[in-house]
Amino acid sequence: MRFPVSLWTACLLLAACIGGCTQERPDQDNGLVPATAAAVAATPTPYEVVPTYTPTPIIHIDIRLPPGTPTPTPAPQQHRVEAGDTLIGIAARYGVTVEDLQELNEIGDPRSLQIGQELEIPALHVSEEDANPVRARHELRRVAVAVDGLDIAWAMGEVANLDTVPVEQIRVAARLQAADGTEMVRRTTLAVRHITPPGKVAPFMFRLGEVSQTAHGWTLAVASIKPAHIGGYATELSVGKLRFEPQPSGTVLVSGLVANHESVTVADPEVVVTAFDAQRRVTAVRAMLPDERVLVPGGEVAFEGVLIPLGEPVADVTAFAQGFKDE
Repeated sequence: MRFPVSLWTACLLLAACIGGCTQERPDQDNGLVPATAAAVAATPTPYEVVPTYTPTPIIHIDIRLPPGTPTPTPAPQQHRVEAGDTLIGIAARYGVTVEDLQELNEIGDPRSLQIGQELEIPALHVSEEDANPVRARHELRRVAVAVDGLDIAWAMGEVANLDTVPVEQIRVAARLQAADGTEMVRRTTLAVRHITPPGKVAPFMFRLGEVSQTAHGWTLAVASIKPAHIGGYATELSVGKLRFEPQPSGTVLVSGLVANHESVTVADPEVVVTAFDAQRRVTAVRAMLPDERVLVPGGEVAFEGVLIPLGEPVADVTAFAQGFKDE
């Protein structure tokens, strides 16, 4: 749906009306830690799979490609640097590496980006392994598309691991097609989870681009997914005392605690928070950094951050923690 800025502002004000004290409740939904606002009943919401095909007058998502279907190598793209952009963020948005961005654009110092600077996005190099991806059983869930106040469309959702082994490097691809099926634009991103155990989900959120009146719609699929090599990843972290509170600005303040259950120190812990609307569709995904960058065995650290939701007001949030073993 295409919102004018005034209507977008009204939606944010509506989201702010949800405010109030927060409650906590035990783990549910794929083992993630949920939290609800005071306006939501304290009883856990039953798990449900939201339909993943949502037509609108201008833009829609159509999930019909078979699991594991690879996407062809896309042509180079251009990105104009905007306020707040970083090389890490740009690389994540297009599913490429920071090193490739620096090399292709001859950037020595990542801090030297200038607003308005045109960057060439390298085409994805499809390896033999990626061209024949592991067809791990998976499912796209809770997918939503929202258009922000600048007419920029965003795709959000979760990839559920339905297999019996952990997976990693889940790459989600979206293709914008014309009415005749011609591909107009392709976007890719990595789901925001290092290791996705069986039965768990990996959230994703990425920028599709400006809404096009001539576009028929987006086709969304998991382009590749690989069996996980745990290695130095920390998998024994938990999130507790998860709380969220809508703010007058329309943003949502999220806080909680991260506990380390590993037998070794964990470096660079982060908390990935996913927000949902009343229909359990994803409205925001963000990785938040705790106050401390090193977490000793048995240790606990607080975190706090702000979510900027798109679409409907936030009714619930879930979170998981991840990091690296400091051995």
